[in-house]
Amino acid sequence: MNEYEIKFIQHSLNLEGNPITLPDTIKLLKEHLIPKELSVETVQEVQNYQKATQAMIRDSEEKKQLTKESILNYHYLAMQHRPEIAGKIRRVAVHIKGNPAFSVVAVNKIEPELDAILKKYNLFILKKKISVKEILDFASEFHNEFQHIHSFIDGNSRTTRLITFHLLRTEKFPMLDIPLGLLEEYLFSTKGSEKRDDKKLAIVLQKIILYNLKSINERMQ
Repeated sequence: MNEYEIKFIQHSLNLEGNPITLPDTIKLLKEHLIPKELSVETVQEVQNYQKATQAMIRDSEEKKQLTKESILNYHYLAMQHRPEIAGKIRRVAVHIKGNPAFSVVAVNKIEPELDAILKKYNLFILKKKISVKEILDFASEFHNEFQHIHSFIDGNSRTTRLITFHLLRTEKFPMLDIPLGLLEEYLFSTKGSEKRDDKKLAIVLQKIILYNLKSINERMQ
């Protein structure tokens, strides 16, 4: 788990522009050695995301439901290097850097739409029999809707991945990492896409799950 966790942290933050390499991430998080060439903010960002990731893993293992409070806590833990925004709903307009076509909601609609998607989530997890396809479809919708709401000034995507992993892990899907070979496909089916496509993301999530299953099976053998 520790190895997968470190890979996930490095891959996830790499998508957000953090320059740390996997060997340096291992040195920092496993050996507690700070690479000299990294900035203070780069190091803090990695350390903080580990705190948020570990909180998500604990919550999913204990089958805790996602709530507005737990989502704000994940963001708070992940963004402590920016205390002015950590765990706080944005009050200003934002846009996706490098993709002006990506739609985000207006400030006055953030909380109502966040409440709406959490209500939908609560109804979904109460279902007694849910097929694999239903889980993947909802996880894709949940992921894309949360990114569309864009609750925070920064740190939305990394928080979205945490809550999507939480959802899938509590449904017994082995979500441990997004491998290098799927990072670009994942990116361009989410905030890098010209238009929202939940079905496309569901296919990418399926590939990620299959990769994790294969990786676990290889380790067990």
